[in-house]
Amino acid sequence: MVGLAALAGGASVTFQDLRSRSVELALHNAAVNGWGDRAQGQAVDWQSPPPQTFYWIIASDVLYHEALDQPLLDFLCRALASASRSTVSDVSQLQDVNIRDSIWIGDPGRRQAHAFIDRAERIFNVLLFDHSGIRIDEPQQGQYQLIILTPR
Repeated sequence: MVGLAALAGGASVTFQDLRSRSVELALHNAAVNGWGDRAQGQAVDWQSPPPQTFYWIIASDVLYHEALDQPLLDFLCRALASASRSTVSDVSQLQDVNIRDSIWIGDPGRRQAHAFIDRAERIFNVLLFDHSGIRIDEPQQGQYQLIILTPR
């Protein structure tokens, strides 16, 4: 769904999922909505991804099991194209965030998000936003949140 939203906003998107059927459905939805020329896709296993890199990574519903946190973080480190570093201390609202050189993860407030964030903070700057785009200090269980990671 987040890839379709990015397409609607004018971005070019590469859909990736472990299941090829999910990628096929995303590409079909992109084509039906007239965005097929800006969409591509591939089935990808985080533990053996292709050498492709991106300047902006968006994901949704990827924080399920603690055992997958480190493979996901390793994948994100390899897949984020930029080597630039950023400072995030002055960011208070979502519109203040530069999307380039960042990873955006939408999460419905799963308990697992807290453990993932703890691991991510060792590698990335981490910003959290609530459903209205206001910065929050701690993950919220049962509430939508946006987790933004930027290189340290």
